[in-house]
Amino acid sequence: MFVQRFGHRKLVVALALLLTSSVLTLRAAIPTSPSSLTAAVSGLNVTFTWTAAGNTPTQYFLQAGVAPGQTVIEFPVGLATTFAASGPPGVYFVRVVAANAEGRSAPSNEVTVTLGSGGGGGCVTPTAPLNLRAIIRGGEAFIFWAPSGAGAVTGYTLQAGVASGQTFAQFPTPGTTINTVQSSGTYYLRVVANSACGSSPASNEIVVSFPSNTVRVADPDPGTLLGVPDVSALVARLTQQNPISVFNSCPNGRKYENNPWQDWVVDRLREYDTHFGYNAKPTRTPADNNGFPVIAAGDEITFYRGGGNGQGSSNVIAWDILSDHCGVRPTPDVFRNIAPEPAIWSSAGRF
Repeated sequence: MFVQRFGHRKLVVALALLLTSSVLTLRAAIPTSPSSLTAAVSGLNVTFTWTAAGNTPTQYFLQAGVAPGQTVIEFPVGLATTFAASGPPGVYFVRVVAANAEGRSAPSNEVTVTLGSGGGGGCVTPTAPLNLRAIIRGGEAFIFWAPSGAGAVTGYTLQAGVASGQTFAQFPTPGTTINTVQSSGTYYLRVVANSACGSSPASNEIVVSFPSNTVRVADPDPGTLLGVPDVSALVARLTQQNPISVFNSCPNGRKYENNPWQDWVVDRLREYDTHFGYNAKPTRTPADNNGFPVIAAGDEITFYRGGGNGQGSSNVIAWDILSDHCGVRPTPDVFRNIAPEPAIWSSAGRF
């Protein structure tokens, strides 16, 4: 009886050893390295693709650094052999490793990925906006700049601080101008351009104080032009406040000379900034003006975008501010950029 029981125990032990051996034999091995890693870049987006590892991986990990072989960040990407990601502009060195319960593979080949400026897909970060300026009168501010010269800009962000280089508030805008009202304070401003490829360097920095009067913003940088302030609401307000009847906008029956109503509006604008003036109306001749010399369009204003004296310059933006000029019902209810019609800045002999 003792022998039989002992023999049974030996049989159980033998079977256990056999099963253990079988399990060890069937256990998976560490994955082989993934291979043929590639990266397709478009702006700040990149899609990685690689050839699957052997030995039944259960997970892949992407490793990225800012130097060859370096890993600054690692993140799991599942079992698919393609993965889309995005990141800030820069140059990255990326590998992929496979893993399972037995461990991790050696890394795949390494690819260099450049996001943003100089990256694949022709994506370029914008250049810095130019000539940030602010027209200030009392507590009103008309902040404007010239657009970036390169890059597919999607908008701009005005940065404000109370010390040079500091940013305590940011104001996004789709265009190149922001208007605001402040009762008091001194602020440091700069603007950056935004795009799908990243943000530009900051523009020049300006200091604005409230209340104050700028009278004339600084000339543009050499070889450049000023931006264009948004004065549509200001012009509407001034025309409503005009004490001179709009019917005095054509006292002599001639459209192409300045008039008392227009003179009042231009004079008020020049209290804000002396870049404002008249349009000499180069597209008209005395034949269009009842035989009299063309002096200026009596229903338009201009903003000179260049430096120095603007007399005779075509570096202007011109707006029509009056409908039915010299008609039955002249009405100051328009603010229309007359481009592509050419315009020339003029003082109309008044300043």
